[in-house]
Amino acid sequence: MAYPLNRFPAFLSELRRRKVIRVAIAYGIVAFGVTEVSNNVFPNLGVDWLPRVIVWILLLGFPIALALAWAFDITATGIERTTDAPASGTAAEVARAQKPIPSTLTTAPRRLLPEGSIAPLPFANLSGDPAQDYLSEGLTEELIIALSRVPGVRVAARTSCFAAKGSHQDVREIGQRLGVRHVLDGGVRVANNWLRLSAQLVDVESGFVEWSETYERQLDDIFAVQQEIAQAIVRRVAADRLGAPAQVGRSGTESVEAFKLYLLGRYHWNRRTESDLRRAIGFFEQAIALDRGYGAAYAGLADAYSLLLDYGGMAPAEGLSRARDGAERALRLDPGLAEAYTSLALVRQFEYRWGDAETAFRKSIELRPDYSIAHQRYSLLLAWLGRHDKALAEANQAESLDPLAVFVAASAGWVLYYGRRFDDARRQLERALGMDAHFATARIPLALSLLQLGDAAAAADHLERAVHDSGNAASTLALHAHALIRAGRDGQGREILRTLEQRAEQSYVSGYYLALPLVALADSARALDRLEAAAREHAAQLAYIGAEPLLDPLRAEPRFTQLLQRTGLPG
Repeated sequence: MAYPLNRFPAFLSELRRRKVIRVAIAYGIVAFGVTEVSNNVFPNLGVDWLPRVIVWILLLGFPIALALAWAFDITATGIERTTDAPASGTAAEVARAQKPIPSTLTTAPRRLLPEGSIAPLPFANLSGDPAQDYLSEGLTEELIIALSRVPGVRVAARTSCFAAKGSHQDVREIGQRLGVRHVLDGGVRVANNWLRLSAQLVDVESGFVEWSETYERQLDDIFAVQQEIAQAIVRRVAADRLGAPAQVGRSGTESVEAFKLYLLGRYHWNRRTESDLRRAIGFFEQAIALDRGYGAAYAGLADAYSLLLDYGGMAPAEGLSRARDGAERALRLDPGLAEAYTSLALVRQFEYRWGDAETAFRKSIELRPDYSIAHQRYSLLLAWLGRHDKALAEANQAESLDPLAVFVAASAGWVLYYGRRFDDARRQLERALGMDAHFATARIPLALSLLQLGDAAAAADHLERAVHDSGNAASTLALHAHALIRAGRDGQGREILRTLEQRAEQSYVSGYYLALPLVALADSARALDRLEAAAREHAAQLAYIGAEPLLDPLRAEPRFTQLLQRTGLPG
């Protein structure tokens, strides 16, 4: 790895990271001792020439020792090749193919980057074992959360940080896209019970490495390593902004095993599929079994149940009380946990306690203003309540905090759709699909916006693709049936409706979804029967009915007015 002269500070930092300077000093001390001994001993033995030979050997060995120090490390698990740090001014290029930063964001003009801002990119998993991905990703996520709680430090949102990993973009470009002055990069290797973590902090303005360090510890010391890294970053990033040294809070558990299980839970929760959410529930429950006082694990459990309810993958009778218990228990254990207030807000929505939900969202944002998920979910609540201007402001705030998150961009599209700004919604959702063409939650509102704009055929085509991308989810099938009927393909729509009704006999299908094809068929009585049954069980989808344009044909019905009154939603 070559370093030009104008990058000499970065070169010195790399020498320190690879322990070359330490080896040079140690070599010099040992060489001096050997030379002194040979000069005093060998002439007395009649071999005057030998000290000169030893000096030459030591001189020749010096560059070899430095080269070996540069290339290899002696670690607790043996001799290993030192991983290359990214050259100053480049993003981490560690061993994995990742999706690039969306092109819609790569043409932004350069801007002034705020001091005290940072984007921790996901640590690379250098273990060679994909099963360890949860640890490298989880450590990054925990570091993001820990730093976000330090006054004076502005941290890029998790999703945007993860979207930028391994993108092969210049570090300065990544910093500009995320609006941060510093980027943290590194890698994690785990072998047996040993953890080796390397990290470096790059100044986006100059491209220089400001700080780098390698930690080798037993896995039991994982909390100490997290805290050391966070403290070092705070000292570097926020030294001029903080009046006193900041204390970075520790993890909410002392159990390493509980912490690892919690990281596994969040790893699967972030994948947002029904099967992954069920796996996440299992890991969170195991973490709680090891530590009954682990507030973050209870919040994770609540989030997993809430998403299953929201996606229609679990009956409210099964999941609502569990989500409520998890959120409330998390807040009893950690009243300052912003994430838990968002968990509670989601539960209150499903209970149709709209004022309590809004209070919980506001508290979450008060505790952690940069928590993009709180702004994103709050924007949807406001849209359902008919407060569209405020909803759009919250959606825009979420996008500014997490510009690379496709689900945040999709939420802004939903807000526009609920506000009847269908053409604006179409443009926003096309941009979201530019980030991820297989993200069904963006394709669905795009299709619904096209349906409202009069293009039922295109809407049906988009929803057919969304059915595939969503894994034949009941929600997407119901919307596809509605669009097919609106496009004049009644036979296909009715066939999907029969399929959903048969599925409902075997597993949970929300009455809300069974109502949607009936609305398209103008069968108002049966549609309202289904919606009333959904309201009685507190189906999560009833949160939408005050704002959903698909239900407009029912709004003149007295039974629909009564349904709005029962759920407390505006007309």
